[in-house]
Amino acid sequence: MTLINDILDFSKIEAGKLEIQSVPIDLRDIVERTVEQLAERAQRKGLHILADYHPSVPTAVVGDPIRIRQIVTNLLGNAIKFTQDGDVSVKVTIEAPSPTQDGVQRIKLAVTDTGSGISAEGQAKLFQSFSQVDGRRLAFMAVPVSA
Repeated sequence: MTLINDILDFSKIEAGKLEIQSVPIDLRDIVERTVEQLAERAQRKGLHILADYHPSVPTAVVGDPIRIRQIVTNLLGNAIKFTQDGDVSVKVTIEAPSPTQDGVQRIKLAVTDTGSGISAEGQAKLFQSFSQVDGRRLAFMAVPVSA
């Protein structure tokens, strides 16, 4: 079902019809459940996987739970896939110490790993629409999350 939903979402993105939800969510729960779902795959490779949720970040926020879960799952999944040993983690922090001009507090979710990394050439291609380092077609989107 998840794969089918992802394919449908890509179709909606391409058609400009994807609607981003703005509903109350428990961000900590979403992040921790996603890490738990991927823990077995990481452990099979001998990797440590963890979530670092900074105490200053509220758990009750407004955002799109489906898109956040998709993005965190994809980023952690790729980190696990391309990391041979060491750690994979997602760190959740407040991006800026005070709200932005629009009054929204930005929350940053950063996935890091001890993998080999991406070449400078690959990095230049990574955030172009509909491209990926290995040449596969992929869409990128930003999902707003606010406290």
